[in-house]
Amino acid sequence: MMIRSRNTLTIGRIIRSYHKQSNSVPLILTNTRCEKLHSILRSRCCTKYPWSITPKSCFGNRTSTRSYASFNHSKAPTEQFLGSILDHEYTKAKFLLFDEDKRAEYLADLGDMSIEKVPVVTEDFYKVVEASFEFHDEGFRFITPFWKALTTSTDEILLDLQKTILKRRERLLMLILNSGRFDIYESLILPSIKKLVPDDDLGFLDRVTTILELQSTSSGAFYFNEKQTMSLLMNDTMSKNEKRDLVKILVTNSFAAGKSSSSRMYSIETFLKCAKLIEGDDWFASKESFEYDSLFQMIGFPTIEDRFDDYFQEIIKIVEKHYDPSISYDFLTEIMRNLSERAPFVTYRLFEFKSAQWRQRNLPRKDVLNHLDLAYAMKACMKLDENKIYEIYLQNEDLHDDESQEAIFLDLCVEHKDWKSLQDRFENMYGKGNLPDTVHYGITMQALEFLEADSELERLYEQILDRGLMMNSAIFIARMKARIRQRNQTDVIALLEEYLSLAAQERAYKDGISLVFPFAFQLLFLEGTNKDVLQTVQIYLEKEQKLQLPIVSGEALCSIANYFSQNCASKDLDELFKLAKEYQKCDSGFTCNLIDAYSNLGQYSKADEIAYFAHAQSHPPFSDLRIYASQLKNHLRWRRQDISRSIKRYNDIKVNYIMSLSLQSDFTIFQSRPGGIDLLSLVMDSLRYNAVDYSRANALRYLKGRAIKTISSLIRRQTAYRIRLDEKLYLPLMKQNLIYENYKPLNVMKIFNEMNQRGVLVSAQSYKHVMKAMRSLDKRYDRSYNNSTEMLNQMLSLYGFEAEKSKSNPKLDFRKDSLIICEILIKYVQSVGLKKGSDLFSKFVLFCEESFEGKLPLDLRVKIDLFLSECYKDVNSVEYGAFLEQKFEVYSNILSEHHNSNDVCVPMVLNDALSYFTIQRMKYLVDVNSFTYESQGEILDVISMGVQPNIFDFNYLIAYFLKEMSSVHLTKVMEIIERRLIIGNLAELESYKEKKLCYKICMNYLCEVYNEQTVADNYKILSDYFGIKSLTKVRAQSENLKQLDFLKSASGRLFNIKSDPYGSRSMNQFSFIEYFNPVRDFTNEPRLFNETSRLLMRAISEYKRKNKKDATSLLSLYPKVSKFCKSNLSYYSHLNAFNRKVDYLNSSQDTRLRRTKDVLKELLFIHNSTKIFIPKPDDLETNEQSL
Repeated sequence: MMIRSRNTLTIGRIIRSYHKQSNSVPLILTNTRCEKLHSILRSRCCTKYPWSITPKSCFGNRTSTRSYASFNHSKAPTEQFLGSILDHEYTKAKFLLFDEDKRAEYLADLGDMSIEKVPVVTEDFYKVVEASFEFHDEGFRFITPFWKALTTSTDEILLDLQKTILKRRERLLMLILNSGRFDIYESLILPSIKKLVPDDDLGFLDRVTTILELQSTSSGAFYFNEKQTMSLLMNDTMSKNEKRDLVKILVTNSFAAGKSSSSRMYSIETFLKCAKLIEGDDWFASKESFEYDSLFQMIGFPTIEDRFDDYFQEIIKIVEKHYDPSISYDFLTEIMRNLSERAPFVTYRLFEFKSAQWRQRNLPRKDVLNHLDLAYAMKACMKLDENKIYEIYLQNEDLHDDESQEAIFLDLCVEHKDWKSLQDRFENMYGKGNLPDTVHYGITMQALEFLEADSELERLYEQILDRGLMMNSAIFIARMKARIRQRNQTDVIALLEEYLSLAAQERAYKDGISLVFPFAFQLLFLEGTNKDVLQTVQIYLEKEQKLQLPIVSGEALCSIANYFSQNCASKDLDELFKLAKEYQKCDSGFTCNLIDAYSNLGQYSKADEIAYFAHAQSHPPFSDLRIYASQLKNHLRWRRQDISRSIKRYNDIKVNYIMSLSLQSDFTIFQSRPGGIDLLSLVMDSLRYNAVDYSRANALRYLKGRAIKTISSLIRRQTAYRIRLDEKLYLPLMKQNLIYENYKPLNVMKIFNEMNQRGVLVSAQSYKHVMKAMRSLDKRYDRSYNNSTEMLNQMLSLYGFEAEKSKSNPKLDFRKDSLIICEILIKYVQSVGLKKGSDLFSKFVLFCEESFEGKLPLDLRVKIDLFLSECYKDVNSVEYGAFLEQKFEVYSNILSEHHNSNDVCVPMVLNDALSYFTIQRMKYLVDVNSFTYESQGEILDVISMGVQPNIFDFNYLIAYFLKEMSSVHLTKVMEIIERRLIIGNLAELESYKEKKLCYKICMNYLCEVYNEQTVADNYKILSDYFGIKSLTKVRAQSENLKQLDFLKSASGRLFNIKSDPYGSRSMNQFSFIEYFNPVRDFTNEPRLFNETSRLLMRAISEYKRKNKKDATSLLSLYPKVSKFCKSNLSYYSHLNAFNRKVDYLNSSQDTRLRRTKDVLKELLFIHNSTKIFIPKPDDLETNEQSL
């Protein structure tokens, strides 16, 4: 009997009203894993990436594993390089893993340990264990002698230490399994457990570790106690869930322990044999297969050494050894189900592979291919190539199945806004079995919500209730979005509670709760306070514990963290982090977002600390690429700030580690693991930075170097692996073509066209670069900027700005991208002029006010205010002054709310706003002669609270007050200089002093071989810079200089000084010129310019003259300023003299760096017969004679 909705005609009218306006814009469709489990025959499944196994319940203790180390360490240059990633809470672990002397000293001190040290040593041990998941060999170098020291001693304190460690042994057992080191467990750990742990305290992991006896071998193979394992799986001493967990642990860790291709196949065969004992013969096609999704995801990715067809043919042979050949290919169907969204190209290749197999092996087609294969391949083509969906559907008529494939066609209708076809398909489902099902209702209801047909939403919802179907998240999200649009927070919460109630009654999918929950906050962000947001989070965290339902999702916590970060609510962000830790909600998704949030606030050091907390929380530690991606992003941002050399070097080390090992690892990690695409994009960004730095350091006018070649190689590999489906992979290329050394706007337009052809979602992040390229082309060829205007209007319409609903793209979120859109619009107005662009900008501001209900995020407000300030400045001086006063007061008040007595970092967006309005207000008041003592005090108060203007504005401000010589503000000015500026000058002087010593060592080395006078003549320009008047005095210190042995590091690197370590074990003339080039000695730290420092010295002298009694006490209050005043300041005069010589010898218009390099190259290389060469340590003696 045909079941037809009584509302169909109404729905049809709504849809037909939009049919003529339809265009190709996709719609977000939401589903959950459990919903997908129910809808297995409809192919709408995309599993999570679970590296965790839960022996009890989803709220029990997690036992997590992974298949391999995060990165390939085989090409790491040194052990010190490997250890460079460990810091903060892992600093001691780094030394215990990679420093043999400190490890021996630590182990020796165990015998003298006091009882108070037991908790500290326990923590040290487990930090080593956590780091050992990434560094197996190094970890067991410490763990083995450590445990031997404990067990061979009769000391009661060491016995207590053993007991304390074993109480927390879960991580240790996971490491034993993950590394395949049962030999160490059996000989050392197990005897202690038998002796010190009561049988009642033995848990699931204890049993598993003992039963499996998983052991790796040096040849890359592994073995385990197969007889004991199979026997256990066949009896009833374990529950079915525990048996499943045992298999997951065995297979996942065997992938980690075994390194060879044969061991990988053995792991797959082990999985098939064990699963058969637990699930029976036909489990591939049943819902039980979902229990092993993490294993299917691992198996589905061949390594880079494997040929695709050979790899899966080998798998089929293994399957057919243990299962009926008629179902063997269903195993590949399960792999396709798991990879259809994560790796669409692999899924499509598997469909082609299966399509070829029945012909090649002359098998019945029905035994090889089924309707789900076609459904998963069609789903993969949604991302790869939509045209292929119809092509493969028409070519495989025998595989047609409405239940598994109709949802894909509904998705296509929504994707292209073909509302008429959507209506027809939905209506035609009635009467076809149980169709339409929950999935189809969800798609249709989300389309209706987009069309704002709210009453029809509720009619369909009533129909679903009447039919008694299970509710899914898509249905409720559509209803909640409608209430959000109506600004009805009460109904939004009521719908959330309704879904919770249905889930508790088993009438809605429980996994859908976490997808529904984030929508409870959208109106709170607009209408509530931060306190309301935190209270709501706490209420549902408590309710989650009470109801034992997964309510508070990482996605919700991420959106809250972003909201707090946008509005510089650092204290509320701290409180959110505290709640997440208290309720154990710190999963990798949230901690990564937290890293980004603190980084956006400019709290890079705190973000760095959280990165290591996140590594510790991941399952297992140091295994999650998402964390590495967030960590890399933070370091890339951090090292671009005005920071000290030591902090810059710290960031460079971390960036180099993550980037280098990412590039040396199997490329499939970017495709197969969460965060892989983000990490790959950031690696490309880092390579771009390196290329730019290299070109600028060498004063080149174009990009050159290994980094550029590596980027090109990565693009080729992305194309080969068919993963260029994400906008993030295109952004680094767009940026690369819009920098000074490589300005190619046409290339950006080609990239933009490629993205559109591939169906990549293009957001404001891409339009930012596209618009820059278009403006550049228009400036050259069309000064009316018509093309830029058209492109801008296209982007704005996609975000719903002054456009019909049908033209906007619901996958794009205006509130999320409003800041970037504002930046694009400002650049456009600046190009076309206020007269042409002011109306558009005014409309945009009004649209923002409407979208955010008048509560603009702080970062967006700042962006708008900064631009309005420029407009006022150009139009009306009086209004400009009033505007500066108003905004200075507004942002000063915000800063006061965030400020406390501690030395806290001012959020970046607030710092940018106050830096601008403080300096511009000061300049304005100075110009109109209204800069009163009161106004001066307000300016200094703001700077004292941590606002950091750029170095030029900072020196302008300080120089003004030093010139004024006002005793009223002298104390504040001195405090600012002491805390914020003089450290940069001291760093310059320290670097100059250290470099001078290095230079002396080099001169002494040259004089050992060449004539002293010749060396002095050839290197006079640098000797004058370093204040060396005679090499005879240098030679008098020859023995002492020789004993310094080029200030080598432990690994033999030359000149390992704090301020500027050389970083290589040999030096030639080119690297000598580069290293000792005075121009590259400038520090990134804020500092006093020469003129400002002279004003400081004059102000202090004047103060001493007027206040002879207090002169000493003044300098004692400011030790850094005092140290600077007492220092040898000849560096500045020598630098000025050096620059004058360069200007005399090279008067071209090139940059100072380029001219200095050319001069030094001419003097020290071309016209120099005494070139330096310091070989590596092993070759030093044999090369000295030929120098």
